[in-house]
Amino acid sequence: MFAIASTVLMTLLFLNLFVGVVIESFNKEKELLSLNNLLKKVEKAWIETCQLCYNSKPRITTPETGAKFRDNMIKICNSSKFDNFILLMILGNTLSLTLKWYGQSKDFEKQLETVNLVFGIIFSIEAIMKIIAYRRNYFREAWNQFDFTVVILTWLVLIILQFELPFDVSILGMIARTLRIGRVFRLSKRVQAIQVILLTLIEAIPSISALGILLGLLFFLYSIIGMSFFTFMKFGGELNYHVNFKTFINGVLLLMRNSTGEAWDTIMYDYMRARSITFQCVPDFNYYDYLNNDKVMNGCGNATISVVFFYSFNIIVS
Repeated sequence: MFAIASTVLMTLLFLNLFVGVVIESFNKEKELLSLNNLLKKVEKAWIETCQLCYNSKPRITTPETGAKFRDNMIKICNSSKFDNFILLMILGNTLSLTLKWYGQSKDFEKQLETVNLVFGIIFSIEAIMKIIAYRRNYFREAWNQFDFTVVILTWLVLIILQFELPFDVSILGMIARTLRIGRVFRLSKRVQAIQVILLTLIEAIPSISALGILLGLLFFLYSIIGMSFFTFMKFGGELNYHVNFKTFINGVLLLMRNSTGEAWDTIMYDYMRARSITFQCVPDFNYYDYLNNDKVMNGCGNATISVVFFYSFNIIVS
């Protein structure tokens, strides 16, 4: 309980507070640079209202046309029962996509494929009905464009999988399933709380992107510093072909692993290792030693640099 409480309070709470302070400071500086701080509250409210009017999109409605068949399609597609049925099918489809595990029987796998085929037919019928009802107006809504794309990709993948191709195309099925999971976000149209959260995330993207650029610069900086001090460190312990600062890409990947908190202290201790009986390395190992040693890294670590490097990175970034 103590470990869980300390993790929640020290890691999650203070991290969120730090991010909030940084974003708030960024917004203040942005207002100062754009001279928005010179505007009065009434003027700001008027500008925000104008922007809201410009960005708002009128709801597209399709009146009755006099054609009996199309009018029936319009009534069905506009009914709340039809929307509830489609949402239920989306939840059922999402649940069926989770029923997959390693070593499942072939019979169960075929049953899942049949269930997914049924859901694909239902969503295809939905798209056809809405196209008949709304015609060109159907493609003016972003959710309809997404649904139509998913339906087309689903059938394309099913058709491609029927052929025996010389290369593996199973990744296409994974992509199609991933897109179909995205249908769950349609619940945001019905649940106000989810819609508010999604809109908040979308509005926070500019501020978060600026923070992400700063984070990327820190990763870039620390990767270059790590290459300067730890490039020729001998492998051992956690250090291996993938976990090292031999290249810039490996350094960034190692720092990303450290930012998650996974065994970063063990990696730090490995880079602290000096020459000993159990760890035979060469102090002050350089590039010429690397060439003379058949391009095998055999350098020693540095305790002071390792501690300062990893602690500063985890305090600033993690």
